[in-house]
Amino acid sequence: MLLNETPWVNAADEEAERASQLATLFDEKANADKIASAMDILSDMQRSDGGWGWFAGMPSNPFITSEVATLLARVQVLNNVFPAQSNLQRAMSYLKNEMAKRVKEMKAEEKRTKQTVEADELTYRYLYLCAILGMDIDADAKYLLDKIARPDFNLTMYGKAMSAITLAKLGKFAAANDNMESLLEHTVHKEGMGTYFDTDRAQMSWNAYRIPTQAAAIEAMVQFYSSTDERLQQMCLWLMQAKRTQMWPTSRATTDALFALLINAKKTSTVRNLSEDTPLYYTLRKGNNILAVNAKSQATEPKGVGYFRQSFDNPKQLSADNIQIRKTGSGLAWGAVFAQYTVPASDVKATGKGLFVERRFEVQRGKQWQPIAEGVMLKKGDRVRQVFTLRADRDYDFVSLKSSRSANLEPVEQRSGYTYRDGEWFYRVSRDASNEFFFEKFTKGTHTFTEEFFVDRSGTYHAGAARIQSQYAPEFTGTSTGATLVSE
Repeated sequence: MLLNETPWVNAADEEAERASQLATLFDEKANADKIASAMDILSDMQRSDGGWGWFAGMPSNPFITSEVATLLARVQVLNNVFPAQSNLQRAMSYLKNEMAKRVKEMKAEEKRTKQTVEADELTYRYLYLCAILGMDIDADAKYLLDKIARPDFNLTMYGKAMSAITLAKLGKFAAANDNMESLLEHTVHKEGMGTYFDTDRAQMSWNAYRIPTQAAAIEAMVQFYSSTDERLQQMCLWLMQAKRTQMWPTSRATTDALFALLINAKKTSTVRNLSEDTPLYYTLRKGNNILAVNAKSQATEPKGVGYFRQSFDNPKQLSADNIQIRKTGSGLAWGAVFAQYTVPASDVKATGKGLFVERRFEVQRGKQWQPIAEGVMLKKGDRVRQVFTLRADRDYDFVSLKSSRSANLEPVEQRSGYTYRDGEWFYRVSRDASNEFFFEKFTKGTHTFTEEFFVDRSGTYHAGAARIQSQYAPEFTGTSTGATLVSE
């Protein structure tokens, strides 16, 4: 019901559509048709020199070409049958010619200035492609490889990961190990979330988050460690956990993540048919008494997506005090338990997982805002504000905050709409007895903003509650003691 009140109904509809399309995930004919259509478009857009431009009719661009070539090269690495072989060969020929021109310019610049010219981003992209495709290294590529093998303390975490992959595959093992060690030194670990980067040197964007860096780090670790290495598994865990709270609106972020996970799986041949996989098994207990169990035949949901659900509503099962879950298959899996119940509002305590909210009320006295003590009488005309402090343990998409209030508090801003306040952009909805705030992007860290009201009838200050949740991952919910005004 809450989704219908948000400004992101279209996004929710798209999510539901994607979920329904999972049923066709293993439809070989449908997938073959999609690949054939994509290949026709790809071939039509490739220029006569082997490169691709930004849009049809534009000249070839080496950066655009390197992006497309990287996606094609990764498909070739994962598959023995590769329909775009000729397209990729032509693209690499174009890039090879472009890099030859750059090397000539770099050498001329070094001769003129007597200073070393550093490798640029296109150099790293080109050498990475040469490395994962197993291409022979010519004189130009060797000249560029020597440059990226030198220590570069300005590299981002993404740059370190890609350099480690390239250098290891092209025989520069000492330099590759240095980059790999430095990369891992910048990671942090949190139980249940996995291992990840929490540094500005792991660059972040609004539409890809830190997914490219995490995926590149996983790909690099596959070159150096076994797929059973605990650090590698924890890196994969964080990547999968991130998808539970983020939309990943760009297809590139998704393909980066999928390649990282699949290249790790391929190393130990653990890629399998999900329709033949073993689901999670559970046992519902009260003490030593078994109240319910599941079997594979009870997984009535579509087996192709490896998902099943069981609900309990009879009194005997609802009296259970623990659940035991067994997983016999390999790879990552999730199980969740949801309980719905009612309690008096006075019994609601501050809880949370991932998202936390604190709320306090303040009254304006002169030009100063002062905290309001329990039981204080506020008079008509007093100006009051709510101060919200929200904390997130990771990056979230589509977070909503609903805050109840007494009807004798009139918002200073009556109209609903998209607004900027206290450093935050959000969509604000003003209702008779509550205010709701919708954040399309909610970054890791602490956020504080305020909402102001006029008191239109005298009232006494009492404790109330505020509720916050991530709409994209509703399992992360929390409540916190707040406050409201009760009219006399």
